[in-house]
Amino acid sequence: MNNINWELFKKLTDDIPDGLSKSKKKATIQLKTRELVFKVDTVCKLCGAESRRDTNGLDILQIHHIIPNGDAGLGNLVVLCKYCHQVVHHLLYVTKKWRYVNVLA
Repeated sequence: MNNINWELFKKLTDDIPDGLSKSKKKATIQLKTRELVFKVDTVCKLCGAESRRDTNGLDILQIHHIIPNGDAGLGNLVVLCKYCHQVVHHLLYVTKKWRYVNVLA
């Protein structure tokens, strides 16, 4: 297991503005943007996990919106493995910063 990027972890969980509109949907990431993100970032930015297939044949790397209901521009996106992604969303939920999201389903 690689070292956790605690600075990024804090940014993704603590530094989220309070009072986000939980009814506003996140912006859809366009295919071209998605391809560019994965071309630049090939590992989880929190734990360093590399791209690989899970038991369902899906890549474990996913794209997370830094500001949950923010835009889908490169400055608001980060690559996380599905496990770190789920942890971030659980913490956002329990701290009442964002609604419940299950990225593993």
